Amino acid sequence: MDSKKYFFLAWTEEQLNCDAAALLLYLSSFCSSLEEGPASLSAGTINKIAHLWKKLSLSVREFLPLVHTYSDTLTDIDCRRALVFALDGNIHGITSLCEGRVPAWSN
Repeated sequence: MDSKKYFFLAWTEEQLNCDAAALLLYLSSFCSSLEEGPASLSAGTINKIAHLWKKLSLSVREFLPLVHTYSDTLTDIDCRRALVFALDGNIHGITSLCEGRVPAWSN
């Protein structure tokens, strides 16, 4: 499923006050966007993830294991690292992680 579909499902869950489900779907949207290339990365998705992480009062140890990818290219650990970079505003870190590994990131 593409990142936009995950985002729409997440937004719907959030509107229904199903914050945990929304967070999982926003995380899926983020990981899918990594496969789609830099143009698919969304500050909105990253902001939603940060907001729900805080709202649900999850520790880092509780939060990071929730990040999973359905990719053949990136591992769960890769997506977790990319998310940490994204939450820190480190786009260069995401680019360094994805370039050469994900075809959509190679020019």
